[in-house]
Order: sequence, then structure tokens, then C-alpha cells
Amino acid sequence: MKIPEILNQNFVKCFLKDWKNLTDEEGDMLGERAQIISKQFTFTKKRLIKLQRLSDMLKAEEIRIKPHAERIYSLQDSYVAEKIIDDYEVEIIIECWNNNYYRKLNEAFYGNPFFRSTTLSTFHKNQDIMFYEDNWNEFQFMDGHPLKDQFHCYTFHHLYDHTVLTWFDILNIDSVWIELRVWNQFFSELKK
Repeated sequence: MKIPEILNQNFVKCFLKDWKNLTDEEGDMLGERAQIISKQFTFTKKRLIKLQRLSDMLKAEEIRIKPHAERIYSLQDSYVAEKIIDDYEVEIIIECWNNNYYRKLNEAFYGNPFFRSTTLSTFHKNQDIMFYEDNWNEFQFMDGHPLKDQFHCYTFHHLYDHTVLTWFDILNIDSVWIELRVWNQFFSELKK
């Protein structure tokens, strides 16, 4: 699939900003990029298999990370109860990696994720088990859609439904890094 150079330049520009503080114009450019690429994209049997493999891999990661996330929340809650800390936040980050394709666009991609999202909500506190067992496939009720019969975990759904990634970008994922960052917060006030 040949992507027009201007669309690649827009993608690189957003990458170089670390996907943070994008302007409305940059967001619109990414939306335009997604529409153009979507019109050219076809779901071949090989691509469908790779997409299902990616969803299966991400589901396995959800199952592996969930108990760890629960331990983090339990420990942090005990710190608050014992007044060791005043509050905390847990930030969930997902990074998508490919050191070959995107590196051709800009050398800065080498050794760095080509996409990062801090809006993944997979491992929030007290997440119901059904969240991890449900099929999050947006296309399961669309007769004739090539993805109709696939099982999609939430993290995979997040990538195609809540980010600027195209199916082409998702197919280029070689590896995924999921990070849970804990921010301990301490407050104090000067007594009057």
C-alpha cells in the first residue's frame, strides 16, 4: 500500500510531538490520513489472521496484567489508609513498536514507539471481569464485514476505535508495551 508523502509527513510530525498537545489542525490531518488510508485498505485473509493474532496477544496481556494492576490499587489504597501518601493516580500507557517500516519515514522512529496512547482504560480500579471477557468487536453485528466473526479484546478495540491509528498502522505493530505508572501524591498545608 502506497501512502501519499504528505500523509506520512503529518504522521511523523505528530510522532515527533510524542503524540502530546496536538493542535486541532494536526488532529484533523490525522483524521484525513485515516480516511484516505481506509479507502485504500482491503482485508485480505492474511491480514485478517494477523489482526486476530494481535487481538489474541493483547488479550493474553490483559489477563497477565490484570492481577498485577489489582495489587497496585490494593497497595496504593493501603498507603492512603495508613496516611503514608495522601492520594495516587495510575496512568495506563500503551506503545506500539515497529523499527522497520516507520524508520523509513524518519530515523527518529528507530528505537522508539511509533505510537503512544495514555487513554487506555483497560486496567482501571475495580474493573469488572466481564470487561475482560466481553467481545469488543465493533463489527460483530455488521453483516458482510470482514471482521464480523472475530473476537476483539478491549485493548485491540481501543487501538482501532479510540486512536488515530489506521488498519495499516495496526498491521505494522511488531510489539506492544503496556505500562502502569503510579503517581504518589503528598499534600501539606502551612498551619495558620
